[in-house]
Amino acid sequence: MSSVVKKLIGEIAELAFEITNKTKHGVFVSYHGHVNCIEVNYHVNGYRSGSPQSNAIILYMGAEKDHISKLKQAKRKLKKLLEES
Repeated sequence: MSSVVKKLIGEIAELAFEITNKTKHGVFVSYHGHVNCIEVNYHVNGYRSGSPQSNAIILYMGAEKDHISKLKQAKRKLKKLLEES
């Protein structure tokens, strides 16, 4: 995994923490090492059982091309969610 990918994943996790702690929204970040996949989901207005979620990204980094671009896109989505609150 490149240092750029590691940095982006760290920034995404940091944004998820900020959003969840500073806004009414809920963000979940999961890394599935056995398939080299990162999944970022968010719930506008917070998580409640049965509340709809939006996917910022589900990315299988070993199988998909242009994963750096997709990680940057997810980061932008989360930044926008933080700024809108």
